[in-house]
Amino acid sequence: HFGEAVRVEQPVAGREIEVVSAVVDESAEQRRPGIERIECEGRVQVKAEMLTGGVVTARHFAEFADFEFEYASGQFRGTGPGYVETVQPDSSGRLAVSRAAVARANTPVSEPDQAFVYVRATFIGTLDGSQQANFVRLRQHVRGVFGPVRSLDEKISLERLSVSELPDQTGLMGCENLTVSLTAGGGDQTRSFSLVAESNAAGGGGGTRAPCRLESRLFSGDADKITYDHAKQQYILRAEEGRQAKVTYLPNNGQPQVLTGRRFEYYSDRNYLNANQITGVQTSGGL
Repeated sequence: HFGEAVRVEQPVAGREIEVVSAVVDESAEQRRPGIERIECEGRVQVKAEMLTGGVVTARHFAEFADFEFEYASGQFRGTGPGYVETVQPDSSGRLAVSRAAVARANTPVSEPDQAFVYVRATFIGTLDGSQQANFVRLRQHVRGVFGPVRSLDEKISLERLSVSELPDQTGLMGCENLTVSLTAGGGDQTRSFSLVAESNAAGGGGGTRAPCRLESRLFSGDADKITYDHAKQQYILRAEEGRQAKVTYLPNNGQPQVLTGRRFEYYSDRNYLNANQITGVQTSGGL
C-alpha cells in the first residue's frame, strides 16, 4: 500500500519492475513513492541483517502464514504457524560456548573471543509487535530454545538430547504467550534481550491453564509466569494467587531438589537459587 498514486515501469525487458510516483510534478525528478503498509499472504519469509562498520553483526529470520507491517508506526502482525529466529552478539560478556553445543565432525573446537546468543521460537497462533518499541509477542503453543553459540551461522540442535545433556546456559521454554524484547545491555551502545512467558492463567486469560515450562540442565520449573533477563542471567518464576510454582534445582556438588512455592529467582551464571514462600522441599537422587 502506497501513500499516493503510482505507476509500474519496466525499463529493460526481462529486468525487475520499478514502482514510481504517478503524481505529476514538473519541478521535481521522478521519485519513488512512500510505502504506507506491506501485506503478505501465503508462506512469508523475512530476513534482516544488522551491520556495524559494514560487517554483519546480527541476523534475524522469521516465517509466517501471512504478515502485515505498518511503516509509520512500526507495528506488525502475523499469523502462524511460524517461527522467529535471531542470532546476535552476547552483550553480557559472561556466556561461554559449550563444546557439546558446537562440536562437529572433523572440526576442532576452540574457545571464541565473543559468544553469540541464539534464540528461536515457534508458534501456531498469532504474532504482533513493534519495530520502534523493540518487542515481539507470540501466542498459542509457543516453544522456544535459547543459548550461546560461537558464530552467526551456528544453531542450537537439540535432536536426541535429554534435559541432562543440554549445553550449559541453554534453555527450553514452552508456554501459551511469549514476549521477546530488546533491552539495554551492559554498555551505552550494547543491546540485550528479555523473555516473558505467560500461561493463560496469568491475568485470568482463557484457554488452557497449563503452566509455562522451563528446562535446563541445572534448573527446570513450571510456573504461571516465567521471565528471563539475559543481561542479569536471571530467571524469575511466579505462580498466580492460589496456585503453586514447582522447580527442580541441582546445586553445585549437591543432590537434586524439588521445591514448590509462589516465587523463585535463579541466576544461571552462578547456579544460585533464591526462593520465598516455599511450601514444599524434596531431595531426590536424580532429576
